Amino acid sequence: MESLELCRLFALKEKILERKTFQEKLSALKEDLHVQAFFAGGSFSLEEVCGENLHEAYLCLSLVAAGQEHLLKEGFRRPFWESWMASFAEIDQFYQEEGGIIGYQYRVALIQQPGHAAKEESIAPPPVIDISEESSFVKEHIVEGIFALDKVCLLLPVGGAADRLHLVDELTGEPLPAGCLHFFGATLLEKLFFDVEGLEYLHYKLFHKTVRVPIVLMSSQEKNNHNHIATILQKRSFFSRSTKEIRIIVQPSVPVVDEKGRWCLKNRGSLLLKPSGHGALWKQMKDSGVFSWLSQLGVTKALVRQINNPVSAYDYPLSAFLGYGAKNDAAFGVISCRRKEGAKEGMNVVKKRLIDTRAYLHLSNIEYCDFQRIRAHSSKNVEDSCARYPANTNILFVDLPSAEKAVEEEPFPGLLLNGKETEIYEKGAFSKKKVARLESTMQNISDQIVEPGSSLKRSFVFYHEDRYKTMSTAKKALQKARTFLETPERCFYDCLQNLQALLDSCGIQHVPLLPFPLFLEQPPPFLVEYHPALGPMFSVIQQKMRLGAMQRGASLRLEIAELLWHRVRVDGDLDIRAENITGHQKNGEFLYSHETGKCILENVSIQNRGRRLPLAKHAWANGRKEEKSSGESLSIVLEGNGEFVAKGVFLEGNLRYRVEKNRRLTLVEDNGKIVERWERLREHSWHWEYELGENHAIRIEQKKKKQQHKATASLKT
Repeated sequence: MESLELCRLFALKEKILERKTFQEKLSALKEDLHVQAFFAGGSFSLEEVCGENLHEAYLCLSLVAAGQEHLLKEGFRRPFWESWMASFAEIDQFYQEEGGIIGYQYRVALIQQPGHAAKEESIAPPPVIDISEESSFVKEHIVEGIFALDKVCLLLPVGGAADRLHLVDELTGEPLPAGCLHFFGATLLEKLFFDVEGLEYLHYKLFHKTVRVPIVLMSSQEKNNHNHIATILQKRSFFSRSTKEIRIIVQPSVPVVDEKGRWCLKNRGSLLLKPSGHGALWKQMKDSGVFSWLSQLGVTKALVRQINNPVSAYDYPLSAFLGYGAKNDAAFGVISCRRKEGAKEGMNVVKKRLIDTRAYLHLSNIEYCDFQRIRAHSSKNVEDSCARYPANTNILFVDLPSAEKAVEEEPFPGLLLNGKETEIYEKGAFSKKKVARLESTMQNISDQIVEPGSSLKRSFVFYHEDRYKTMSTAKKALQKARTFLETPERCFYDCLQNLQALLDSCGIQHVPLLPFPLFLEQPPPFLVEYHPALGPMFSVIQQKMRLGAMQRGASLRLEIAELLWHRVRVDGDLDIRAENITGHQKNGEFLYSHETGKCILENVSIQNRGRRLPLAKHAWANGRKEEKSSGESLSIVLEGNGEFVAKGVFLEGNLRYRVEKNRRLTLVEDNGKIVERWERLREHSWHWEYELGENHAIRIEQKKKKQQHKATASLKT
């Protein structure tokens, strides 16, 4: 777009920002030469368009002034015009700090302007704090992170369109958003809630206090995302959380533009709109009063997670990350790892800028679609570049007062045009065309958190050498991908790498993973699913699970926190599900407590035909669907505070045990027969007691209670 046009849009948006009423704004628009030229053509009269509805007139003239008169010609007074007006009004409202529709188009024109990249600030590699080993430093901050949970909220941008996943409802064929992806036993949305429950339970165990972390979700209207998210929450009873602890805000959608800046149509009656980027989170939190709500709750820090990166919750990085940020009163932080060439991910940098001749630094992110215009990144040595500038994972630590101040200064951080080829409706026909959307990036709120001097003091980068422990995303379908990067299949493999490390730390023998992609063409050598409350740190889990073996194709589902496992061999499938994993309901309120399902397995051998696992390239989607007619399993279901104990027994075949609340079932072997001993419990008979040991290590010990009970026995053949 020519510089004269850019100057015109800038001057017009400044006029609109100066004027307060619609009448005043309309006057500014009528004075615009582009608007006057359009109405001089005679296709429309000013009176016909403006009418008596000043708001609608203002929107129509804004479209013309922004160079989008083709929309007026296409849809004026047609049946879909009312819905278009609603979309225009939403866009204008969201960009009100920029001058509404005119401000939006100015930003598009500015980025499309040749030479825009020349104004880029100088960049340098960021200093990093290496957390690849669970050192004494890391353990200290793990504990600090768990302790600080009462001051922390969880921010979850879950409105991703997931276009590249090609995810559809199997029954209706309806396109689905990323939050509905069923991955390794649960939807991606469910996994996020399980992860925070695991951290809260660890807080309860260590500090004997219930903490409920407020959760803010940002949905979108893309692919009916908002309704899908609400449906999952309702079906899962909000994951035993009060609705007062959850807020949902909606990410606005913005027009998709072509290379000339023209807004595109999806079909004859619909604008082509796409989510405005996760950077909208901060402005929507401000506009919807979420910052104020969190402040009233005494919450000052936030952990931000992406929905499509499930590996980031394994082991200790998230807890240590929170702890370091909270202890040092940091304003901003990011977990990072080595960047992978070819992956569509941003990179972390330190930027330097001059303000009144004084040098300031800030941590920043450069998105992958902007790499080509960043001169400092144009190193011929790709490996060196990936090592020096680590990956942006969008796992963020944020000081909320700092973020609220930053969004006042810049409501739309990190604006860029994210382009791709898309089908559009133009001149009565559909065609593929290179288009883009104006996208705001979430991490670039840090661009407003500047610090004087030569080093960062309130911003930090945690770095983990093992990428599979930090970042592996499910973004695109394998059959449409050119590489394995960012596919659910690769993400599944990386999850299993974490689980392999867990089994090794527990001393549980297993068949090792094959190299990828050989792994894809065989069934997985093992599957392990567990609720994060079992740990979530591996150092905690390995104290509950010690020694044993998993034969080839063996699978575990451990929906339980209070588990004692010692020398257990699994050849087939073991499925343990506690209905009360982390606590119980009392008067309609969920409480963390010791009144949970419990299981003890000591010197036990389990053998059955197991689950019929598909090839690994399909197993990620299967998760744990109820395959009652397929294979065999040892299934243990614990109601309420029910307990199951098996010692020194061989359990063979397809077995189902259900233990009612206030009951304990003990299995022992007597003359080659399995004897079931049932006992009535007044309360739980044992629980894991957590305490802090030397060097901030979390130690657990089995705490037993004396019980008065009446036992009965029966033979199980």
